Amino acid sequence: SDDQYVYCIACANHRIYVAKRRQESSTLA
Repeated sequence: SDDQYVYCIACANHRIYVAKRRQESSTLA
């Protein structure tokens, strides 16, 4: 219910965070 919605947002934020980290590391490499 509500917990699932919050979990979905957290999962999306994590994916965005990982994607940004990957972009930063790729530009440094």
